[in-house]
Amino acid sequence: MRSLPTRLRRRARLRLRRACAQDHFVVEQATRPTQLLLSPHPARQNLREPGELGRVAANARTGSLVGFTSWLGSASWFTAFTLQIAAYVRTLGLVELAFTLLISRYAFREHPRRTELLGLGLLGVGILMVLNSGR
Repeated sequence: MRSLPTRLRRRARLRLRRACAQDHFVVEQATRPTQLLLSPHPARQNLREPGELGRVAANARTGSLVGFTSWLGSASWFTAFTLQIAAYVRTLGLVELAFTLLISRYAFREHPRRTELLGLGLLGVGILMVLNSGR
């Protein structure tokens, strides 16, 4: 006959397996509506616009470059989160909003509203607070 600790460990392993299987089932069922809504989308799009697939193929080089740079950016973010404190990495990501505002101003000649400038100022204050909190 098995000892009590061995039986308890075996019972705990079985419960853990069941719990993992139930979690997997819940996640699968929760994402099912999204899968059903998004899966047929490319097929419907190709039926509506017959030349779309050809246009995609014609721009495959540009699309590949965008995909590669996106992959490189994601790999860089994962590396940064691994090497540095997450708050600093997220703060660096917030600087992107300032660059977006500058690009919209100088490249597209859009004039920012006062609320956008106020938001940018608050963002700057938040960034400085995060950077100074470690000292």
